[in-house]
Parts: sequence; C-alpha cells; structure tokens
Amino acid sequence: MGRCGGARPMRGLTLVEVVIAITIFAFAVVPLVGLFGRGSTYTQVNADHLAAMHSSSSYLRALMGLPGRDIPLGSPVELNQTFGSDPANSVHIPASAVINGTQFTYRLRTRYDTRDADETDFWFVTMPDPDTTSSLTAYKRYFRLEFEVTWTSKMSGNTERLNLFVYKADLG
Repeated sequence: MGRCGGARPMRGLTLVEVVIAITIFAFAVVPLVGLFGRGSTYTQVNADHLAAMHSSSSYLRALMGLPGRDIPLGSPVELNQTFGSDPANSVHIPASAVINGTQFTYRLRTRYDTRDADETDFWFVTMPDPDTTSSLTAYKRYFRLEFEVTWTSKMSGNTERLNLFVYKADLG
C-alpha cells in the first residue's frame, strides 16, 4: 500500500526478517545446549569419583578406630558383615552400594607389615635427636588396610577404580 499525503512511513519487522532472526538465534543457541549437556555429564563423573572417595575413606577411618584384634585379615576380606566386637565401636561394610544412581563395588584387603626392630629410621622426623628417639616406641607390626572401589563411568562406560590404603600400628 502506498502513502497518503502526510502519513508517516510504516515501521516494523516483516515476517521474513523475524524468521531470519529466529534462525540465527537457533544456530547460536544449539551449541550452548550441547555444552550444558556435556557439563552435566562431567559433573556426574566428578560426583561419582567424590562418592567413591568419600565412602572408601569413611570405611577406612572406621576400621582404623577398631582395636587390632577386630581388624580382619585377608586378601580380599569377605564383606557384607559387621567388624568389631563392641557394638558401640563396630562398622558394617557392604560388598556394594548404590549412591546417586551409580553402583559401587567394594573390596578390602588387609595384611600385616612387619618392621625390623633394630632399624633406627624415623621417617616422620627429618633430623631426629638421639635423646628424643630413645623414648619413642617403635612398633614392629603394622596393619596395611587397602580399600578398592570400582564403578562404571557414565561418560565412557569403562570401569573406574579407586584404591586407598592406610597403615595402622598394632598396639596390642
């Protein structure tokens, strides 16, 4: 339509311009959606690793609190049972657990490590003074507690593995 006398020119967007703008916007947003999806997958992978680390360190910490006579020996130790003779100081370790939708499988190996009583190394003191080391007790036997957690990665489908181990002096 034409202009009449003193009428102002028509302003606005045509349908073609709107369609072109939406198409450009869609091409710009599609990669961002993929980025957000990838980021959530990486977050789940990190969450699985943190859950494995937390559960294994919790079980090891609980086992470290048990007296030496209550720590099971074996490679591997049979799980799905409670360890500890005192009900107030015991720990139940399952063979597997589901945390945040991920299946974690546990394995515990314990053994004795012996130490030569004649050795005078104190690895925790850099320059020991002979007067101070004579009063220290050099324990001859240590427990080595090794806890392994395995799970299937949501990202690659591969089996992931986390191994933690600690030493505990056999105090009696």
